[in-house]
Amino acid sequence: MAEQVKSSGSTTIDILCAVAIKVLDKQIDDGDSLDSKVHGMLTFVTLIFGALATFISSQQKNLTIVSSSLFWFILLIFIAVVVFSVLAYNVKGRKYLIRGHPLIGIEELGYSDYLVKSYLVRRLGEQHEYNDAILAAKAKYVSFALWLSFLELLLILGLLLFQIRGNILESFMA
Repeated sequence: MAEQVKSSGSTTIDILCAVAIKVLDKQIDDGDSLDSKVHGMLTFVTLIFGALATFISSQQKNLTIVSSSLFWFILLIFIAVVVFSVLAYNVKGRKYLIRGHPLIGIEELGYSDYLVKSYLVRRLGEQHEYNDAILAAKAKYVSFALWLSFLELLLILGLLLFQIRGNILESFMA
């Protein structure tokens, strides 16, 4: 009877251990996904802003006060996108999303397999809670950066349409 209880407990702890490791792996993948979104967004926003800056510099003599002001506002939004992206990258804290087995070498201390796995489940549970807070903060910064980049894109389109409309009207007047 005691062997049966120990066996079922061992099976339960094995399942708990496997689930805890899977959850940790999912958190690691989520963190990597957020980082890749930030990288892709930064690349896109930088290219679009560079194209806008080139267009504005070619249109310097035709710029209106509204176009010039809108360009500077877009520049401020671009800087805010970069700041939120850097903040998202830097949300790491201590031991952010540990990969691998956190108990390497503990088997050599002579503890039972059940005790080692129990400790592992407890440590992975603590790490899971910590990682949830880190991922939530990272997701918040990524969300802000994405919304700002969307706003920036809309303002760039508005600026380009306003500038092109002004150039078309000016050519008809001349």
